[in-house]
Amino acid sequence: MEQRVLVVEDEEDIAFPLVRTLEREGYDVAWVDSGEKALADVAGTPTDVMILDLGLPDMDGLEV
Repeated sequence: MEQRVLVVEDEEDIAFPLVRTLEREGYDVAWVDSGEKALADVAGTPTDVMILDLGLPDMDGLEV
């Protein structure tokens, strides 16, 4: 069973290479660009690991 990783990053230049690398390593990766989307995602889908940007546009990563 693949482990699910949620990447929460608002800058595509940072998120895209990270997502691509994790997928190549065999992880099931989801990417969202805001704190609200991250909260909605984990409420609906079991997530093993979250990689979280602390400087999100809608809320501080620590709030998430």
